[in-house]
Amino acid sequence: MPPFLSQSLLAGRWGGRLKGNIFMKIQFTHKFEEIISLENLLLAWKEFVCGKRSKLDVEFFSLWLMDNIISLHENLANLNFILAKNS
Repeated sequence: MPPFLSQSLLAGRWGGRLKGNIFMKIQFTHKFEEIISLENLLLAWKEFVCGKRSKLDVEFFSLWLMDNIISLHENLANLNFILAKNS
């Protein structure tokens, strides 16, 4: 394998991993509906917020947490969202 194609680079870019010289595709077992469920979004928020409670944007989102979670769920369910580039 060329040195510029590290295993971690390939795994991060294409969502898989190398096994020997064979690229293995990741198989997801969860349904989209399960991933975007209100319960799962609340669990994700609980995990995300650890250590960030004092940040202004986190505090603002928390003020209307259920409204924001429900809105996010509806946008995801209706495929009505825009993916932003990570900076």
